[in-house]
Amino acid sequence: MAIKEIVVAKYKEDTSWLDSINTFDKKTIYNKHDKNAENYLENVGREGHTYLYHIIKNYDNLADYTLFCQGDPVFHYHS
Repeated sequence: MAIKEIVVAKYKEDTSWLDSINTFDKKTIYNKHDKNAENYLENVGREGHTYLYHIIKNYDNLADYTLFCQGDPVFHYHS
């Protein structure tokens, strides 16, 4: 069975919306605000920096399918 992962680039957004998503085998949140948080990254390069960091760091063990998104993807959705 294919492994699915969601990778989130977070600054100050509320990512509690991830709690209700059960379609991923793994959830990775990179926090670019709280230096004491798990998976802290320096706030440089916007979300592209975060996604590239994840790919390079996990190159030999990437999930079969990876979804990359911002901490609040709904904010950027315009209908």
